[in-house]
Amino acid sequence: MLAAFLVIGLPELFREFSSARMLVFGLVMVLMMVFRPQGLLPARERRFALVGRFGK
Repeated sequence: MLAAFLVIGLPELFREFSSARMLVFGLVMVLMMVFRPQGLLPARERRFALVGRFGK
């Protein structure tokens, strides 16, 4: 839900600055990809390796 708010809410907050709105939004997206490539809530690690197709 937080990610949805950021994707929808940030452009709405910067609506007043229409000339720089998309520039700031793009910058925030790039910063998220650099500093949090796994996302805001990363997936939990699996404890066990997946078993092969034939159970070996």
